[in-house]
Amino acid sequence: MRIACLDSTASERLVLQQLLEESLAECRTSVGHLLLLEAYPASKEELFVNAPPDGIALGPSLGIEQALHHCRELQKAFPEAKLLVFLPSADYTLRTLRRFERFDATVFTTEEPPVRIVHTLCSIASERAERGKGKLVTVHGVKGGVGATSIVSGLAHSAEVFGERAVVIDLSARGVFSFYMGAARLHSPDYASLLVEGEAPERRFVERCLTTAPNGITVLLPPAGGTEVRELWLRDVSRFEATLALVDLLKASFDLVLVDMANAEGVLPFALACRADSRLLVSSNDPASVHLLGLELASLAEAPGDGPLYVVVNRLLERGLTEEDVLDFIFCQKRFESHMARPGAIPFDVRGRNWIGSRNSFYTESSPQTQSALEHCYRVLTRPNDYQEERVERSLLEQLFPMRALRASSANRKKPAPLRALPSPASEHSKPLLRPAPEPSDGEELQGNPEHTLHEDFYQPPAIRIGQ
Repeated sequence: MRIACLDSTASERLVLQQLLEESLAECRTSVGHLLLLEAYPASKEELFVNAPPDGIALGPSLGIEQALHHCRELQKAFPEAKLLVFLPSADYTLRTLRRFERFDATVFTTEEPPVRIVHTLCSIASERAERGKGKLVTVHGVKGGVGATSIVSGLAHSAEVFGERAVVIDLSARGVFSFYMGAARLHSPDYASLLVEGEAPERRFVERCLTTAPNGITVLLPPAGGTEVRELWLRDVSRFEATLALVDLLKASFDLVLVDMANAEGVLPFALACRADSRLLVSSNDPASVHLLGLELASLAEAPGDGPLYVVVNRLLERGLTEEDVLDFIFCQKRFESHMARPGAIPFDVRGRNWIGSRNSFYTESSPQTQSALEHCYRVLTRPNDYQEERVERSLLEQLFPMRALRASSANRKKPAPLRALPSPASEHSKPLLRPAPEPSDGEELQGNPEHTLHEDFYQPPAIRIGQ
C-alpha cells in the first residue's frame, strides 16, 4: 500500500513519513503481521505526474486553509485515494473536523496515539483489497505424485470456459509448472531483486514477473537465484509481505489466483493458506494417499482463515479405491464436514494422465468427462454461494457414503435366530448316518464299499455302472 506524504517543505515531508513508519513499527511488535506500507515524500506536482497512491497524508505545517485547498484538488484528481490530515493540537477542534467532513478526510493530531493511525491504514488496505475482483485459491497435495499440479493446470484452463482469467503461482523448488507449460522463461530476476532489496511492488512491476505460456496460461515466475533467495522468498518474516502485496495486485487484474503449494514450508505458504478464499486438498485413490488425507485434512482445518476447505479425489489408479471408499474413510475424521466433498472426484483418464510433455494442460488433453469434472470443481471453488448450506441428514449421508449407509442399514436389521446344535447320534430323534447297502440290479455292479454309504439326507455318491 502506497501512502504519499505531502507537506510544505521536503524536511517536513520526511518527518511525516517517519511518523507513519514508526507508528506501524510500534504496533507490529505487539500485533504481528499488519500490512506492507510504502510511505514516500512527494510534492503536489509530483503527485499529479506519478502513479496514483492509495492514500495521501497532509502534514501539520500546511495549516487549515491550505490543507482544505489541497483536499479539494486532490479529491478531484484521485477520487479513490484516502485523505489523512495531520493538524497541531491547538487546531484540533470540533469546527475544524466538520470542515473536513465533506472531503471524507480523517483528521489526526501530531500527538495522536499510533494505534488509531495504524487502524486507519488497515482500513484503507481492507477497502483496497475489496476492490480487487479476483479470488485466491491454494491447492495442496497430501504428498507428491497425487496430481496436484495437474489439477492446477486443469483449473487454469477451466477458467476460460467461464470467460475468466487465471494466473498460477508455483511454489515448487525448481519451478516445474513453468517447465511443463513450455514457458519461454522459468525464473524472474526482477522478483529476486525485489526480495533482496525489500521493496514494495508496483502494478507495472508485476507485468515484468509474469509470463504467458504457449497454451495461454499465465504464470507468475518464481524468483531467480539459489537456495538463499528461496529462503528469503518462503521463510523470511520480513520479506513475505512483498509477495502478499504482489498477490493483491494480481487479484485486481485476474479473476482467479491459483497457488500450487507443492508441499512448500515456511511463513509464506502459511500466510497464503490463511488468506485464501478457498483451499483445495488433492488426494489420489491409493491407500497411502488416503491415509495421509486424514492427517492433512485435520491440519488444514485447524489453520486460521475464513476460506472453506474442499477435498477432491484424483483417480490415478484404474483399480484403486473408489470415491465412495475414500469419502467413507474421511467421514470418520472429526474435522470433516459435508460441504468438503462438493468438488467430487476426477475420473480415471488414460489420455489426460500423459499431458506432461505436450505443452498443453490436463484439461485440454483429457476426455469430456474429465473436463466436466474440472469445470464443476472450478465452479465450487469460485462460486461457493451457489451451493446452499445443507445439514448432514441421513439422505445426504446415504448419497455421499453408501458403504457406511449399507453397514448402518444391515446393523438395524433383525438378527437371525442362532443355529441349534445338531442332535447327537444317541438321541432318539436322530437318523442313522449309515443305511443298508442297496441290492445291485441285474447286470449291474456297484463301486465302493456298500457298508459305509452315507445317509441320503447328507450325501449319496453316484453309482457307476460297469459292463454295459
